[in-house]
Amino acid sequence: MGLGSVLVGLIVTLLLFSVIYFGFLDSDTGAIFLADDAYRQQLENALAKEKKEFQVKENTELLDRFVSDINKMKGKKACFASYTPFPALQNKKIDISYSSGNTRIRFWDGKQSIAKQDLDIIPCVIGGSGSVTKNFDDIYLNNKDWKEKIKQINSNHYTIAGQITISEDDGGVSGLTENRINYGHGVVDFEDANYLYTPDGKHICFFPTVDGDDTCDGFQQEGLDDDCLGEADVSDTNSIPSQLAEGKLKRCS
Repeated sequence: MGLGSVLVGLIVTLLLFSVIYFGFLDSDTGAIFLADDAYRQQLENALAKEKKEFQVKENTELLDRFVSDINKMKGKKACFASYTPFPALQNKKIDISYSSGNTRIRFWDGKQSIAKQDLDIIPCVIGGSGSVTKNFDDIYLNNKDWKEKIKQINSNHYTIAGQITISEDDGGVSGLTENRINYGHGVVDFEDANYLYTPDGKHICFFPTVDGDDTCDGFQQEGLDDDCLGEADVSDTNSIPSQLAEGKLKRCS
């Protein structure tokens, strides 16, 4: 049963609840008989159960899609892939942890968690030091063709991350409320355009970002210029979306 069927069931339950909770209408006499407290409690419990089942299914499908998108990159070398966009996470969060050779992805909605254990990947980010982001920039964010780019690849263009958390954040006094990422260097922007990168089919890297100046031409310790990803202009030939569209970067396909 898909989310649409579950949603229809939830709506029907809500409609029945709104009628029955307040009372019954006798079709012959027009008299209204109020439901007693015990019956109201039964209805409230049934509605809460229906809502919980819907949320569990929704959360499970989100996590399954995310893991599926990641798994498609396994075994591929030096390539980029898209993942299904997350909704505004609000009070929810996604934790990715790596320890002793094991990776776990956990989805937490404030009340319950769903996890995928023992994933055969190593999480990483394009960030963590100025040398990492500079090396990635030097390798990929240029107009050279793919064969020239991969000649420049070195091991210091990504950082292994033992813990990554993706959650909604208000961005401080002058920021916007949106999904952001924390990989051990504080909460930073996550205007990643829903792209992932793998250097070797084992490490799966996320793209923390920093505010740019409307041109894909920069990087900082925390991450790449967001104009190279989620804020990229369609005319900016150095950006990752543009290069993927033109075939100057390789997709994991």
